[in-house]
Amino acid sequence: MTDFMSVDQIISAAKNDIDDKIERGLFTGDQGTEDDNEENFYTVESLYCQWARDRADAELKLWDMYHEDYPEWFKE
Repeated sequence: MTDFMSVDQIISAAKNDIDDKIERGLFTGDQGTEDDNEENFYTVESLYCQWARDRADAELKLWDMYHEDYPEWFKE
C-alpha cells in the first residue's frame, strides 16, 4: 500500500467529489461554507493534496483544473 496519490488520482478524486457536491447542492465554489456538509475549493484542496508526494505541485495542478473545469464557481 502506498502513502501517496498521483496528481492524476488527486484531480480525479477531487472532480468526483466536486461533481457530487454540486449535484447535491452542497458546493460553494470559492465562497465560504456554513454547513458541515458543504465543501468549497479550499476544503477539497486540503482534503486531497495532503496525499500528494509534492503537495505544492498538486495544489497548483488542482487550481488549474478548477479554473479550467469549474470557472462558473469563482466569484468575479
